[in-house]
Amino acid sequence: MLCLALPESESRMTLQDVVLLDKDERVVPGKVRLKNGVIQCRWADDGAKAVSLRWDAGRAGACSLRTCLLAQRSEPYLLCVELARHRIGTFAFKAEEWQMSSRLDATHPAMQCWERARSLFTNAMVISDPAKAQQFAQRSLSLAIEATERLAMAYAEAQLKIRFATKPLPSTALGTRVPLMEVDDAARSVVLKDMPLITVPLSWSALCDEQGQYDWSGPDAWIGWAIDHGCRVLTGPLLDLSPGGVPPWVRHRLDAGVSLDDVAWDHVHAVVNRYGPHVGMWCVGTGLNSNAEVDLSTDEMVNLVRS
Repeated sequence: MLCLALPESESRMTLQDVVLLDKDERVVPGKVRLKNGVIQCRWADDGAKAVSLRWDAGRAGACSLRTCLLAQRSEPYLLCVELARHRIGTFAFKAEEWQMSSRLDATHPAMQCWERARSLFTNAMVISDPAKAQQFAQRSLSLAIEATERLAMAYAEAQLKIRFATKPLPSTALGTRVPLMEVDDAARSVVLKDMPLITVPLSWSALCDEQGQYDWSGPDAWIGWAIDHGCRVLTGPLLDLSPGGVPPWVRHRLDAGVSLDDVAWDHVHAVVNRYGPHVGMWCVGTGLNSNAEVDLSTDEMVNLVRS
């Protein structure tokens, strides 16, 4: 059994999104429970596993974080220490993979955060008091996350300079999401001046609040204006199954035994028939995997996306 001890301040926390991972980062079956401030994990084979979970990382907020691969043993690991260990290692691995180690000197904010995280992690490893070790590790984790974020930004900046050294930025690289029900001259003037690409939201519940009755006024105004002024249009989602995205009448039909595929097909057909010739890019769906509005099995989710 693998045990991870929580800090005393988090001993009564509720486990969220806990997953066991193998060396190839594949999810493996197992059992996880929280007992007396200790996360207990069991799985079938003897191989080492990593534990991924949602954790409050301080300034970074609640993040999905993971440990390194850990072997099963009777003595608990300290959760914060193992989370910090993995994040510090992630920085080193990515800096080498992205060839950023030679580009960032010791004064770069990413390197400074990483060095401070390493120092705090060392304190956590050598101190004999587990409670203080957890405190050092939590601070180390927060800094290590900041370091990896700064590293990613530095890498992105370097790659953008390389990419656009020989060719200009595409005209549609920058766009904006327009306010669907606020089609006024002020908003249009800002878009026309600086944004060659607009995203027109198409919420299912907003478009068709009552069965068979569509309100196209908002999308029509923006898409028609974009066509007249040479703006590219990205629109969608065609299917919005996120909270508040499904009209009440759809849920009533599903309760009556009607297939979601049939209802969704009719809606997508209506939207694409109206805007298909004028839209260059579509957001196909959102919230399809959340089960927030409609309860779907994995196979049903896949089939819906395929359709």
